[in-house]
This record gives sequence, C-alpha cells and structure tokens, in this order.
Amino acid sequence: MTIPAIKLITFDGDDTLWNFTSMMRRGIQAVSASIIENLGKGFDYMTPEYLIHAMSLEIEKHDPQTIDFLEARRITLARCLHEARVGYADYLADDLIHLYLGILDERFDFYEGAHTTLEALFGKIPLGYITNGTTTPDKVKMDKYFHISVMPETLNLRKPRREVFLYAAERAGCQLHEMMHIGDNLYSDIRGALDAGCQAVWFNPRRRANDPDITPTAVIHRLSDVLELLPESILNGG
Repeated sequence: MTIPAIKLITFDGDDTLWNFTSMMRRGIQAVSASIIENLGKGFDYMTPEYLIHAMSLEIEKHDPQTIDFLEARRITLARCLHEARVGYADYLADDLIHLYLGILDERFDFYEGAHTTLEALFGKIPLGYITNGTTTPDKVKMDKYFHISVMPETLNLRKPRREVFLYAAERAGCQLHEMMHIGDNLYSDIRGALDAGCQAVWFNPRRRANDPDITPTAVIHRLSDVLELLPESILNGG
C-alpha cells in the first residue's frame, strides 16, 4: 500500500518511538522499592502491580483530552500513602515522582528502527512530533529531525483534539489530508487523526486487536514499515 500526496509526517512519542510502557514499569519498580525500603515491611503490599493498577484507576477518571498523566500518578501515590496513614504523604509523593522521572530519564527504550527511520525521512519530507506526554525531542536527541513539535502546553490541548493536528498542518503549510500521523494509541492518535482529516498509521508492534469502529489508513508492526507506505518520489527526495 502506498499513500500518495503526503507533505507532512508526524510521530507520537511514548510507545511509538520508544517503549514507554517498559520505562514506566521500571520507574514504578523503583518507587515501590523505595517505599518498602524506607517505610518498612508493612508497606510491602505496595508492589509495582498494586501501584500501576491504582494509577490506571485514577487515569480512567480523567478526560483523555485534558489529563496530566504525571499529576495523576502523583495523586495516586499521595492517596495510597494517605490511606496507609503516612503523615507526610504529599511530600513523599513529590519525592517519589522525582525518583520516577529520574529513572525514566536514565534510559530510553527506543523501538528498533526509530532512529534509522527518522534518518531515512529527514530532509525528504517535513517531520513533526505530537505528544500528550512530557518528553521533548531534545531530551532524546531527536530534535534535529522535527520541524514541528506539539506538546500539551503548546496549545493547552491534547490529542485527540482536532486543533492539535490542525496546528501541525498549518505550521507545515499543508492541508490536513496531506498529513500522515503515526501513533500507537487507537483513540488519541488514530481516531484523533482520522477525525481531523489526516491519514492515520497505527503502530502496533504487539499486534493487539483493533477496535472494529476504527479503521486506520494503514497498520505497521515495525517503524521502518513507514517507508513502504511512501511513494518513491518522496524517498528519493523528489
């Protein structure tokens, strides 16, 4: 399958260019270990699985278009500590979030082909970065690739809001139907891009089942598969 007339390609970050899920788990493991080490064996029920589940329940309470995931994790930690009658729960939650972020920043688990795919596209077509997360392209040394970067604070909006995709298209000087967005999330990335009028490529390395109500423009299992969706005129720099 070839998708013609593309003038801008945008990428999601978390769980698209890097495996955020594995990084998040590593960070929560460090948080759990710190709680148990500093507060004692009475807190050994606060396993990584316990904390991740509690965070998931908190995240589900929020509007996906406005949620601050990091704040949701901090709120969860504070609540768990309050429920355990830790007197300085809020302060400890802040410290644990700093620990969590430090673990994430130590190593990014890039998907195979992340850098080589961006390198293959760089200079041949404008590239953009659209995230609902907190990682900036310069933090992962990918800023040289992206002409456009849209963070939650850029517009005070998040995917799947149409305005987010429209902003990227306008910055690139193209129409929404001339923009291809690549992401892992069926709702914020794929449905959001499709509803905005973009081409939407679902990055699905784990081969998850699709939502029958969502029809991506294309599905890829490796990032390098993006290159097979583009006409030779783009790949040859024409």
